[in-house]
Amino acid sequence: MALRGLLLTLLRGWYLVVAALLCAALLVVHFAQDQVVYTTRTSITFTYPNASELEPYNGTGDKSVISFVSAVVEKVNGGVTASTYADDSAPYYGAGIRRGVNVTLPNDGGQFVAIYRMAQIDIEIVGPSADWVKSKQTGIIADVFRISEDMQAAAGVRFADRIIPTVVPLSLLITSVAPSRSSLILAVAGLGAAGLLVGGWGAVTVERLRSRARGARGRAAPDSNSTTA
Repeated sequence: MALRGLLLTLLRGWYLVVAALLCAALLVVHFAQDQVVYTTRTSITFTYPNASELEPYNGTGDKSVISFVSAVVEKVNGGVTASTYADDSAPYYGAGIRRGVNVTLPNDGGQFVAIYRMAQIDIEIVGPSADWVKSKQTGIIADVFRISEDMQAAAGVRFADRIIPTVVPLSLLITSVAPSRSSLILAVAGLGAAGLLVGGWGAVTVERLRSRARGARGRAAPDSNSTTA
């Protein structure tokens, strides 16, 4: 189809192009309203009784303590295996999560083979508001402490000998994340181009269907005239 013919087709099917662009505009508005998320990566370390976090042998690298922390994580997650990624340092919202919680141990392995070398729980939370994230953060920290205490009590561990969970203070920080202006411009341009392509495809398709219908009517007209004669 020549350029002039394509332009005429788009003009005749303008309503399809406008409809596609409106859909693209609605998507842009939706993404713009939902662009800011709040997140935190809160850490809880587990150490021997009366041990300091700064001591070299405080229990955070003990395999038995790590196994205990793994059991705590499993209970916090309700028996569901936590999500793991190729890079453990990758932010949870980077996976496209807009509202969710991920409770894991620091993984020195990868997405398919997990290697745990530290008795620590990382609580990753992504949500639509700082209050929502704070509420989840407070609740999960309380769950971790309660489950840790209940498991040790059920095992008959004396209070003085129990593993101690401690929240890393600086990890309580909740931050907001928003896309840059350049990424928003690219998103608008991409959705606009997609709208034009979809609208143009629709207009061309409708024009072809109309042409076929006109051709069929043209072929049927001589047949009807000859029958009448």
